[in-house]
Amino acid sequence: MKAIIEIGTNSLKLLVFKTDPLFEVVLDRTIITRMGEGYNQTGQISLRALKRNIEEIEECLKVIKSYQCSDVSLYGTMIFRSARNSEDVLNKIYQGTGLVLHVITGDQEAEYSFLAAMDSFPSNNENILVIDTGGGSTEFIFGKNRKVEIAKSIDVGAVTLTERFGLDCEVDATTLLKCDDFLFSKFRDIKEDFVPRAIIGIGGTVTTLASIIQKLESYSVSKIHGAKVNLKDIIELEAELASKNIEKRKSIIGLSPKRADIILGGILIVKSILMKYGVNEMLVCDHGLRYGLALKEGRKQ
Repeated sequence: MKAIIEIGTNSLKLLVFKTDPLFEVVLDRTIITRMGEGYNQTGQISLRALKRNIEEIEECLKVIKSYQCSDVSLYGTMIFRSARNSEDVLNKIYQGTGLVLHVITGDQEAEYSFLAAMDSFPSNNENILVIDTGGGSTEFIFGKNRKVEIAKSIDVGAVTLTERFGLDCEVDATTLLKCDDFLFSKFRDIKEDFVPRAIIGIGGTVTTLASIIQKLESYSVSKIHGAKVNLKDIIELEAELASKNIEKRKSIIGLSPKRADIILGGILIVKSILMKYGVNEMLVCDHGLRYGLALKEGRKQ
């Protein structure tokens, strides 16, 4: 039995899995921990966010111990690649938990996300675009014949877009247009000539989006993984969210209250990507980066 803890800008994910004789997930848990809280203003990871995340890692280690895991790996994504105080943060995490945090590159993040998507939805001889919308960055992974052709990591995510434009409350039409223009400029030069047969979405934004559209009272992997969401529903949901303050958003069925402040930012990113490539539908993948990391570790044996 092995365990992976993945820390991103918005959430911490714990995956406990077996690799012998076959890869099998035993536990998959996501906790909203906001490591990137306030990062847009300071360029640093705050002590409050760090303390909160170390406490959650310690709780995860208690769970891992109960499963008698032989190996525990800790990974970090964009926030640790870009924060000015990242080295100090990594040292404090090691001092607090005894775990070395491995900061994966943008290219590695793209590779592992693509691996997870292809393991979930096999495809051959087809252009596939996998998008991983995180809290602090968005990964574009272009593939064909189940292999990555090119990957790009763009430094905009649900948390950073929300903080930049104040999307955690009611939002007027002018602000929404500014967001659209900003995202268009960020995504403008990303592989314009690629014609995807399908777009596969990974990350909390896309799974939450599917949950809201299906009006799920409680999260269901079987209903989310493999679901399809269309552009029309995304545009309608954007308008609904923009018209509500944070408290009213929390009452939306299918939306976790802890994501209520950043969901509009995430949806704007997804909408912008679908419109860029002229695709009206997205396939939702619940198996994200953590699955790709686990599959990679399992194949090392």
